[in-house]
Amino acid sequence: MNSRLYCVIGYPVKHSLSPKLHNGRFKKLKIKARYFQEEVKPEKLGEFMRGFKEKYSGANVTIPHKEKVMKFLDEVAPEAKKIGAVNVIVNRDGKLVGHNTDVVGAIAALKSDVKIIKGQYAVILGAGGAARAVIYGLKNAGSHVLILNRTVENAEKLAAEFDCKFGALEDFDATNCDILINTTSVGMWPKIEETPLPNLKENLRAANKKPVVMDVIYRPKMTRMLKDAKACGCKVVIGEKMFLAQAAESFKLWVGKTPTSSGTPRR
Repeated sequence: MNSRLYCVIGYPVKHSLSPKLHNGRFKKLKIKARYFQEEVKPEKLGEFMRGFKEKYSGANVTIPHKEKVMKFLDEVAPEAKKIGAVNVIVNRDGKLVGHNTDVVGAIAALKSDVKIIKGQYAVILGAGGAARAVIYGLKNAGSHVLILNRTVENAEKLAAEFDCKFGALEDFDATNCDILINTTSVGMWPKIEETPLPNLKENLRAANKKPVVMDVIYRPKMTRMLKDAKACGCKVVIGEKMFLAQAAESFKLWVGKTPTSSGTPRR
């Protein structure tokens, strides 16, 4: 029996810990499968997907392909269709089906540190595929959501879809913020000194607020934004929690088994 092949599709993708995590799980459960990285430039996505179903049994999808990959799939699960983004592909006997496990991962990560989400005021940084899943999950949980993005037009479009408020990144004001979540790639390895909110500490102190601050980036574990928030006494939620929760759901979709361990792969 040949090994089934899986991969993570993104650009860039070298930072991804998915291969170590999933290959470790395949080995532990004695499943004949292997998992790879596929760095695919945006303009090459269509070409890559045309040969996908002949080679791969499934994939994770990351920045910047979560939205655009949908048009290359045969079917999109109802929840992923509502979110408007896909982060998991399952090759079901030659039929490519898209799913979204980011929403499960984001809410599971938040609930580990936030006991009440309903009625909370959440500020989301970014307007891409990860933002869509986070916003969908928060809205379903009863939060009030404000979307801030570098390109305001993108925030406005997303806000219209999900019935949220919107603004520019530089408009961030902690005064009415209970939950702050970064869904952008700003601060991701190797550019670990970058942050989407350079004045976060000053803003938090001026507003005398200590929101729960989460970053979907998991490498580094503590981004500059999380460090700044922690320095102000905020409770922080590392992206690794979301990563592990969504990865467990991905694994279950591919092989029909829940991972026996959600431990972090060694770097």
